[in-house]
Amino acid sequence: LRITIRKNLVSVASQTGTITTGGTPQLEITTIIDLLAGQTIDIQFSAAESGTLTVGSSNFFSGALLP
Repeated sequence: LRITIRKNLVSVASQTGTITTGGTPQLEITTIIDLLAGQTIDIQFSAAESGTLTVGSSNFFSGALLP
């Protein structure tokens, strides 16, 4: 599994992890990004292996605007 944070469609941070069948993946990623009005941020999740990714109650995303 891979999680990528992109600014204006350009990767600024990425984290990769692997799991075994029945395992629980845990990916954490942290970055500070300077933004201007009109710029975009997107979070992308991807997997090289086929299978099912089940979204459960332990999934979360948070962000903050710093002064």
